Amino acid sequence: MGFDPQICRHKVPGVLIDHRIILGRTKAATFRRGIFIQICQCNGFIVVSHELHYTHAIMSITTKTGDTGQTRLFSGEQISKNNPRTHAYGDIDELVSILGIVRATTHKDELQKRILWLQEQLFIVGAELATTSLKTAKLPQKINAEMVHIIDQNCASLEKQITMPTTFILPGGTPAAAYIDLARAVTRRCERHIVGLCDSGAIENPALLIWMNRLSDYLWLLARYEEGELTRPLPSMG
Repeated sequence: MGFDPQICRHKVPGVLIDHRIILGRTKAATFRRGIFIQICQCNGFIVVSHELHYTHAIMSITTKTGDTGQTRLFSGEQISKNNPRTHAYGDIDELVSILGIVRATTHKDELQKRILWLQEQLFIVGAELATTSLKTAKLPQKINAEMVHIIDQNCASLEKQITMPTTFILPGGTPAAAYIDLARAVTRRCERHIVGLCDSGAIENPALLIWMNRLSDYLWLLARYEEGELTRPLPSMG
C-alpha cells in the first residue's frame, strides 16, 4: 500500500492548523484519512494536538482477483469458482436475491418481515458454506438445533393460518407467491449441493442440512399464505 500525502494549510484566527490528507489504496477499496494537527499557544506554552480519522471511503466492486477463475473463501483459502462450495454459496446468493424480489412485490407486512428474517439467516448459511470446516469455530454464528426449532415453529404457525391443499399446486397465484415457489426450487438445488459437501466431509454440521430441508417446506407454506384464495390446485389427471 502506498500513500500520497497532500498537504494544505489554512488559518483560523489565533490557531494554525495543518490539514494533511493521506490517500491510501488497496485492491478492494480506496480510502482517505485525515490528520489534523493543531498548534496553538496556551499560557506561554506551545501546545500541539492531532487527530486521525477517516473522512470518507471510495469502494470499488472490481477487485480483479477472480479474473483467472479463482476466488477466495470467507476463511481465506483460494479455490476454483467451479468448486462445490462455490456452487453451494452461489445458490444461496441467488436465493437471497429472489427473496428480495418477494419482499419488494408482496403487499403483506407480515410476509415482508418473515422474508427479511430468512434473508438474514441465509447470510449465516452462506458464511458457513464459504468457510472450511477447520475454521468454522471462528464464525460468530452457525446454523444450530435452536434455529431448526425456530423454523419448525414458523412452519407450524403457518399451517394453522392457511387451508392446506390436498393436491399439487400450480405456482403463480400472485407474483410474490410465484417468486417464493422459485425460491423454494433454488433451495432444493442448494440443498443437493450441501448434501454433496456433507458426503465428502467438507461440511460437518448436520443442523445446516436439516435447516435447509425445513426451509423448502417453510417457503411452500409462505407461497400458499401469500396466494390465499388464489391458490390453484393441479387439475385431476384422471
